[in-house]
Amino acid sequence: MHAARTEKGRAGVPQIKAQWARMQTFFFPGPKTESHGAEGHGSWAKDMWQGWGYLVARPGLMGLVVIFTLVNFFVGTAEAVLTPMILSFTTPEGLGVIFSVGGVGMLIGGVLMNMWGGGGRKVYAVFGSYAMLGLAVVLAGTAPSVGLVTAAVFLAFLFLPTVMGASQAIMQVKVAPDVQGRVFALRAMLNTSTFAVAYLIGGPLADKVFEPLMTDGGTLAGSLGRLIGVGPGRGMGLMFVVMGLLAIATAASAFAYPRIRNVETELPDAVQ
Repeated sequence: MHAARTEKGRAGVPQIKAQWARMQTFFFPGPKTESHGAEGHGSWAKDMWQGWGYLVARPGLMGLVVIFTLVNFFVGTAEAVLTPMILSFTTPEGLGVIFSVGGVGMLIGGVLMNMWGGGGRKVYAVFGSYAMLGLAVVLAGTAPSVGLVTAAVFLAFLFLPTVMGASQAIMQVKVAPDVQGRVFALRAMLNTSTFAVAYLIGGPLADKVFEPLMTDGGTLAGSLGRLIGVGPGRGMGLMFVVMGLLAIATAASAFAYPRIRNVETELPDAVQ
């Protein structure tokens, strides 16, 4: 019975994200446009290559895809060990409550994003949301506290709709309608493959690298252990802190790059 509840908890984050993927179509529908270019009838690989070439010719859009992919990798690597980290200091029932609060955060974030629309410069909403997402990941790893982790998960899912909605809105306006399918498919493929790699390496990275560092007598137990604690699950907590800081650094680097920061003003609209 305990194992069954644990497996159910592990499915919490993917299920919440699947719900958001369905909600996104309602909150952020695609533009009603007509294609002004020839449709592609080539192979799958050719379509992907054409989508890639379109992005390469537009560094601002390519930059958005790159930071989207990098942040997904960092957050996904931490997310892969979210359930075992939480279960190191609470029960499966507590895990379920945390994921339920996360789902509420996503619902609220989706409604707020739908009402707000991302503002005049949506790219700033992207930067800010990535930074807040990274901050939430850092907070989740700082202490084995149900209250703190619950607040961090709520915060992360609260800003996820803004990340997805604002970046999607920019891409829909700046990418020509006749290549949107290829560009969006490429971005989706990068997103899916990045999460797959992140989940593949997340567990071994926690078990072989981070957990040994934070055990009693571990290399970092006497230093960082004084800040975030020592023992089972604290290595995964350190992993959350590291991945969250990398996500924040990625957002800051993107803001510092003019092509991404000014993508909405430098790149003409392809869709009115």
